[in-house]
Amino acid sequence: MSKIIDIDWNKVGMMLEAHCSGSEIAGKLGIHTETIYKRCKKDLNLDFITFKTQKRESGKTILKMSQFESAVKDKNIAMQIWLGKQLLGQSDKKDIDHTTNGKEITGFAYMKPDATDSKTE
Repeated sequence: MSKIIDIDWNKVGMMLEAHCSGSEIAGKLGIHTETIYKRCKKDLNLDFITFKTQKRESGKTILKMSQFESAVKDKNIAMQIWLGKQLLGQSDKKDIDHTTNGKEITGFAYMKPDATDSKTE
């Protein structure tokens, strides 16, 4: 008869929030990957994939909240700029108008200077 290993599901949940894989978690706990899948179903009455999805989404939320707090509370300017770009569609790009009086410049070609143009007398 094999020994039943205690699994700390809070610790597993935190590792999933950090986006660790099932095999990474099983390795850390010293158990087989299949064991964690079967025990999740038995202990939590959830498929591991469902538990993993819930915890990973929770981890994303925690990270976003931490970033937002850093931007607002800690006045982290770099984080404010990054969040502005990610959440508000802000950018550093500037639209450049390549027209003259509302008309596009066409037929412009670069001409190489003559060798005689570079000589000084």
